[in-house]
Amino acid sequence: MQNAKHIAENNAQVEELDTETLVSETAKLLRMRIDELYATLGAQLLGFTKPTSAAGIVSYLSAVRNSSEATLLLEGLSAGPSLTEWAMGLEFIHETLEGQGKRYLTENREGLCKALCNQDILALSDEINRSTIRILITIVGATLRIPRELDSISATTLAIILKLGLRNFCS
Repeated sequence: MQNAKHIAENNAQVEELDTETLVSETAKLLRMRIDELYATLGAQLLGFTKPTSAAGIVSYLSAVRNSSEATLLLEGLSAGPSLTEWAMGLEFIHETLEGQGKRYLTENREGLCKALCNQDILALSDEINRSTIRILITIVGATLRIPRELDSISATTLAIILKLGLRNFCS
């Protein structure tokens, strides 16, 4: 019973974003490159993967931080991995997150196409503005059937679709 109460209290701390915040966030996301958007979506989805996936990323990032701190403390230290090795590890994490984001969009593509790929929505998407984003984010959220607390996933998903071009996504 104590654990259930603790979980409920933690769930209450999850920020439920209002529509205007989601619209602003989506507009900001549109400035990112498509690979970064997929990786962002993958990072958001980490909570739905095996705990060891997230733990592996955290452990790796902790090792990078610890090595960096050790190097700062002991200037002659060179026993740790090289910058190239760290970069390869970070690239692997980025590729993993990007792959998770792409997989999620692929798995939900059919439903999203049914909801978004009609003449009215396509015409609406010809001019992307705050009103258009507001409407599209509502459609994407309803299609993905995710709780309001996870609407940020809808915002990132919509940003990817808009970055790809809705007409391209639908074809």
